[in-house]
Amino acid sequence: MRALFGRFVAFGVIVVGLGMTGTIRTVAAAPPTSVTGSGAVLEGDVFFWTSIAAHEEVGTAWGTMDSGVDLTAFGLGITNISVDVDCVSRSGSEAWVSGIIRHSTNPDVIPEGLTLLTYVKDNGNSGDVMHSEIEVGVCTDRPALPESTVLHGNFKVK
Repeated sequence: MRALFGRFVAFGVIVVGLGMTGTIRTVAAAPPTSVTGSGAVLEGDVFFWTSIAAHEEVGTAWGTMDSGVDLTAFGLGITNISVDVDCVSRSGSEAWVSGIIRHSTNPDVIPEGLTLLTYVKDNGNSGDVMHSEIEVGVCTDRPALPESTVLHGNFKVK
Protein backbone atom coordinates (compact mmCIF):
# COMPACT_ATOMS: atom_id res chain seq x y z
CA MET A 1 0.00 0.00 0.00
CA ARG A 2 2.85 2.34 0.84
CA ALA A 3 4.40 1.79 -2.61
CA LEU A 4 1.10 2.61 -4.28
CA PHE A 5 0.69 5.77 -2.17
CA GLY A 6 4.26 6.84 -2.99
CA ARG A 7 3.56 6.52 -6.74
CA PHE A 8 0.38 8.57 -6.35
CA VAL A 9 2.20 11.33 -4.47
CA ALA A 10 5.01 11.36 -7.03
CA PHE A 11 2.44 11.56 -9.85
CA GLY A 12 0.58 14.38 -8.08
CA VAL A 13 3.78 16.38 -7.63
CA ILE A 14 4.61 16.01 -11.31
CA VAL A 15 1.14 17.12 -12.38
CA VAL A 16 1.13 20.06 -9.98
CA GLY A 17 4.67 20.97 -11.00
CA LEU A 18 3.75 20.93 -14.70
CA GLY A 19 0.64 22.96 -14.04
CA MET A 20 2.60 25.72 -12.33
CA THR A 21 5.63 25.98 -14.61
CA GLY A 22 4.22 28.18 -17.36
CA THR A 23 1.52 29.02 -19.79
CA ILE A 24 0.57 26.75 -22.64
CA ARG A 25 0.30 28.69 -25.88
CA THR A 26 -1.06 27.56 -29.19
CA VAL A 27 0.33 28.75 -32.49
CA ALA A 28 -2.05 28.83 -35.42
CA ALA A 29 -0.69 27.08 -38.49
CA ALA A 30 -1.38 28.37 -41.97
CA PRO A 31 -4.61 26.93 -43.35
CA PRO A 32 -4.19 23.99 -45.69
CA THR A 33 -4.02 24.71 -49.42
CA SER A 34 -5.87 22.71 -52.05
CA VAL A 35 -6.00 22.89 -55.82
CA THR A 36 -8.70 20.73 -57.38
CA GLY A 37 -10.54 20.46 -60.65
CA SER A 38 -9.96 19.85 -64.31
CA GLY A 39 -9.82 21.85 -67.48
CA ALA A 40 -8.83 21.92 -71.12
CA VAL A 41 -7.13 24.63 -73.15
CA LEU A 42 -6.30 25.13 -76.81
CA GLU A 43 -2.97 26.71 -77.71
CA GLY A 44 -2.62 27.02 -81.46
CA ASP A 45 -3.10 23.53 -82.89
CA VAL A 46 -2.41 21.81 -79.56
CA PHE A 47 -5.15 20.74 -77.14
CA PHE A 48 -4.10 20.23 -73.47
CA TRP A 49 -6.12 18.92 -70.53
CA THR A 50 -5.31 18.55 -66.85
CA SER A 51 -7.02 17.11 -63.79
CA ILE A 52 -5.60 18.12 -60.38
CA ALA A 53 -6.20 16.93 -56.83
CA ALA A 54 -3.33 18.53 -54.89
CA HIS A 55 -3.00 19.54 -51.26
CA GLU A 56 -0.41 21.19 -49.00
CA GLU A 57 -0.34 21.50 -45.25
CA VAL A 58 2.53 22.58 -42.99
CA GLY A 59 5.05 22.32 -45.83
CA THR A 60 4.04 18.85 -47.01
CA ALA A 61 2.42 18.45 -50.43
CA TRP A 62 0.64 15.44 -51.87
CA GLY A 63 -1.77 14.55 -54.63
CA THR A 64 -1.93 13.72 -58.30
CA MET A 65 -2.14 15.45 -61.65
CA ASP A 66 -3.21 13.70 -64.81
CA SER A 67 -2.57 15.57 -68.03
CA GLY A 68 -2.76 14.99 -71.72
CA VAL A 69 -1.67 16.66 -74.89
CA ASP A 70 -3.07 16.12 -78.39
CA LEU A 71 -0.21 16.44 -80.87
CA THR A 72 -2.01 14.80 -83.79
CA ALA A 73 -1.57 18.01 -85.80
CA PHE A 74 2.16 17.21 -85.74
CA GLY A 75 1.78 13.48 -86.37
CA LEU A 76 2.66 12.55 -82.76
CA GLY A 77 -0.75 11.40 -81.50
CA ILE A 78 -2.06 11.83 -77.97
CA THR A 79 0.14 11.48 -74.89
CA ASN A 80 -1.25 11.12 -71.36
CA ILE A 81 0.86 11.52 -68.23
CA SER A 82 0.41 10.93 -64.50
CA VAL A 83 2.26 13.09 -61.98
CA ASP A 84 2.96 12.59 -58.27
CA VAL A 85 2.56 16.05 -56.72
CA ASP A 86 5.38 17.12 -54.41
CA CYS A 87 4.90 20.91 -54.33
CA VAL A 88 1.90 23.26 -54.02
CA SER A 89 2.25 27.03 -53.74
CA ARG A 90 -0.64 29.50 -53.56
CA SER A 91 -1.01 33.26 -53.75
CA GLY A 92 -4.63 34.34 -53.49
CA SER A 93 -6.57 32.67 -56.32
CA GLU A 94 -3.39 31.59 -58.14
CA ALA A 95 -1.59 28.29 -57.59
CA TRP A 96 1.47 26.52 -58.90
CA VAL A 97 1.54 22.72 -58.62
CA SER A 98 4.53 20.58 -59.55
CA GLY A 99 5.65 17.01 -59.35
CA ILE A 100 7.49 14.18 -61.05
CA ILE A 101 6.03 12.49 -64.12
CA ARG A 102 5.46 8.92 -62.94
CA HIS A 103 3.89 7.51 -66.11
CA SER A 104 3.73 8.54 -69.76
CA THR A 105 1.83 6.75 -72.52
CA ASN A 106 4.52 7.92 -74.94
CA PRO A 107 7.89 8.34 -73.18
CA ASP A 108 9.51 9.30 -76.51
CA VAL A 109 7.40 12.50 -76.51
CA ILE A 110 7.17 13.12 -72.74
CA PRO A 111 9.69 11.07 -70.73
CA GLU A 112 9.00 9.82 -67.22
CA GLY A 113 11.03 11.32 -64.37
CA LEU A 114 10.82 14.95 -65.53
CA THR A 115 9.11 17.70 -63.51
CA LEU A 116 5.75 19.05 -64.66
CA LEU A 117 4.66 22.45 -63.38
CA THR A 118 1.05 23.60 -63.77
CA TYR A 119 -0.19 27.13 -63.15
CA VAL A 120 -3.87 27.65 -62.29
CA LYS A 121 -5.82 30.84 -61.69
CA ASP A 122 -9.28 30.38 -60.17
CA ASN A 123 -11.60 33.08 -61.55
CA GLY A 124 -14.75 31.66 -60.03
CA ASN A 125 -17.12 29.47 -62.01
CA SER A 126 -15.83 30.49 -65.45
CA GLY A 127 -12.83 32.06 -67.10
CA ASP A 128 -10.19 30.10 -65.17
CA VAL A 129 -6.64 30.06 -66.49
CA MET A 130 -4.30 27.06 -66.76
CA HIS A 131 -0.94 26.27 -68.31
CA SER A 132 1.55 23.40 -67.89
CA GLU A 133 5.24 23.23 -68.73
CA ILE A 134 7.94 20.59 -68.34
CA GLU A 135 11.25 21.32 -66.61
CA VAL A 136 10.70 25.03 -65.87
CA GLY A 137 11.29 24.79 -62.11
CA VAL A 138 9.26 23.91 -59.06
CA CYS A 139 6.13 25.52 -57.73
CA THR A 140 7.84 27.57 -55.03
CA ASP A 141 9.63 29.47 -57.84
CA ARG A 142 6.18 30.67 -59.04
CA PRO A 143 7.43 31.25 -62.58
CA ALA A 144 5.43 33.42 -64.95
CA LEU A 145 3.81 31.07 -67.46
CA PRO A 146 1.53 31.82 -70.41
CA GLU A 147 -2.10 32.16 -69.37
CA SER A 148 -4.50 30.02 -71.39
CA THR A 149 -8.22 30.38 -70.73
CA VAL A 150 -9.89 27.13 -69.70
CA LEU A 151 -12.43 26.20 -72.38
CA HIS A 152 -14.01 23.25 -70.59
CA GLY A 153 -13.79 22.70 -66.83
CA ASN A 154 -13.26 24.53 -63.58
CA PHE A 155 -10.51 24.77 -60.96
CA LYS A 156 -10.79 25.61 -57.27
CA VAL A 157 -7.86 27.17 -55.41
CA LYS A 158 -8.28 27.34 -51.62
